[in-house]
Amino acid sequence: MGSTADREDLTEKPGRSSRATKETAMRNLWGLIVIAGLVGTAVCTADLAAQEPSGPAGFVLWPSADVDAIGDRLEREIGDRAMVYETIRNEDGHSVYYVLRGQTGRAEYHETEADLYVVHRGRATFVIGGELVGAESLPRKQQRGSGIRGGTRHELGPGDILHVPMATAHHIIIPAGGQFLYTLVKFDEEPLQ
Repeated sequence: MGSTADREDLTEKPGRSSRATKETAMRNLWGLIVIAGLVGTAVCTADLAAQEPSGPAGFVLWPSADVDAIGDRLEREIGDRAMVYETIRNEDGHSVYYVLRGQTGRAEYHETEADLYVVHRGRATFVIGGELVGAESLPRKQQRGSGIRGGTRHELGPGDILHVPMATAHHIIIPAGGQFLYTLVKFDEEPLQ
């Protein structure tokens, strides 16, 4: 936790039966609602002093000033890399990352994970659905490709929140010279090995 890295792979989980998939989807929906509210106003990091106010076990608050400081630090660190990120929190069933992209990466597909994005800074085009072009299988039930054939395009900016269901191709396209900062919540993420 708390490390900054340059990599494309942040995802995955073992296959599930149809019933388990539906139950997971419903659990993810409720999780999205709760986490979207929390993530929209505060994101956490091990490098910063998290506040543990009174509340139920597991509740942690990260002040917005600390969240802004993470973004500022990532902007200083990105250089010419495609992406840097900070692992914010790993919990049973979900993980939270603060991600800064400085270039367009590869299109993605996660068999068993759903993603929630909360945009903080910058602009990007998000392509979702369709089929990966030149799909390459990776560990943790993931695939990457050079782009997406078909799919729909959505222009994103600060304050936008989007959900990517499991087993759905998606691609973030960064404009030349731009940067795109967002919180990424991964549901049912495969363990990092």
